[in-house]
Amino acid sequence: MTDHLDHPWRARHGASARDRIRRITSGLEHEADALAKGVLVPKHRRLAPLEHWQPQLDEPRAEELPEPAPPAVAGRPPVMREVAPVAPEQAPAPTVAPPERRAPLLPEAPTAPAWLARLRRVARDRRWTASWLDRLLVAIEVTATLGLVAAALTSFGMVDRLQQDLARLSNPSPMVPAPATAPAPSATPLPTPSPSPVPTWAELPGSRNAPTPAATPSAEPPSLVGARLVIPAIRVDAPIVEGDDWETLKDGVGHHIGSGLPGEAGNMVLSAHVDVYGAIFRDLGELREGDLVLVDTPRRTYRYKVTSVRIVAPQETSVMDATADPTLTLITCYPPLVDTHRMVVSASFVR
Repeated sequence: MTDHLDHPWRARHGASARDRIRRITSGLEHEADALAKGVLVPKHRRLAPLEHWQPQLDEPRAEELPEPAPPAVAGRPPVMREVAPVAPEQAPAPTVAPPERRAPLLPEAPTAPAWLARLRRVARDRRWTASWLDRLLVAIEVTATLGLVAAALTSFGMVDRLQQDLARLSNPSPMVPAPATAPAPSATPLPTPSPSPVPTWAELPGSRNAPTPAATPSAEPPSLVGARLVIPAIRVDAPIVEGDDWETLKDGVGHHIGSGLPGEAGNMVLSAHVDVYGAIFRDLGELREGDLVLVDTPRRTYRYKVTSVRIVAPQETSVMDATADPTLTLITCYPPLVDTHRMVVSASFVR
């Protein structure tokens, strides 16, 4: 075991190896302690002895070194140097360790800018307003549709009633004549003059199937061929035709058969449509008292002046009664498209 001690070379090299191992082991121990304390050991100081790897303190600068105190003299106390006071603003500020910053557990959500929040709020309000406007428009459309359906049903009912009335008027019930009483045998009947037959009407002209008066045994009525009705106030200039049924009124102003003639004693009755087939009497209601009505014939022009304008029921046929003086009566349906009444304009002859 001690053979190496007998040789000086071996002894010298063995001592140096043992010293090297001791230093490496010491360096490893101190490096492990430094790492445990959080001190990073430079690479060139690793595996070095304690006196090599320990950090060296920075040497103070020359201006920071304190002045050496004068040597003490034997028998005298040491001289104390006065230190000049330092102003507070020149005093070094105390070193405060920065607070430890820890990473947040969850990332913070980015906050939207104020203008973006306002824009989103305005868009939300507009969407809410638009939705309510859509609902209101849908409600209006549904209401309008229901109104149109109700109006159509009502018009269909009115047309049905009118057709029933027309059918009833076109087929009047026959009049049953009263039984004649036998004359008394003792009495001698005296001849009585037979009155001239007067045509009777159940309704004023203007309906779809206006009844024509019963035929009267008389001479052929004078013709109104070429006659025209002119009303300057409402811009009417239309031909006069014989008859006042629905088909005849398509050709112009109808002269009621059996009524008076222009300029002669009696009531001349003329009628025309208000809303179909030219609507000749569309503005008849605009006539006022004193307006002129002209009946132009090939022989001459007869002048009439308006005396009244009124609305009557279709059954009021008294407006067509004969008169002693020459008069003119204009008749049309009222109101337009409904035709539940009649508009009657009366005019007197101007000589």
